[in-house]
Amino acid sequence: MKKFIKCAITNILTFGILIMPLNVYANDAITQKGQESVINLQRNAVINAEQTGYKYKIWNGKQWKRLWSYTYGKWIDPEWTLA
Repeated sequence: MKKFIKCAITNILTFGILIMPLNVYANDAITQKGQESVINLQRNAVINAEQTGYKYKIWNGKQWKRLWSYTYGKWIDPEWTLA
């Protein structure tokens, strides 16, 4: 009889552990992956931002400026303007 009770308890514990539901949520994995994608997009946006700056010259005693793209190596402003 003791052997039967011991065997029954062992079976109940074994099947109870196997049947026990696991709390796995698919949304957590999707959300984390989505956040990583947003972070990567933000990093790329900063890294790939166009670098610009004004170039200055003095002509006829007046200071002129024109916007230059360091990224593409070309003028952005079509003409020189007074600074």
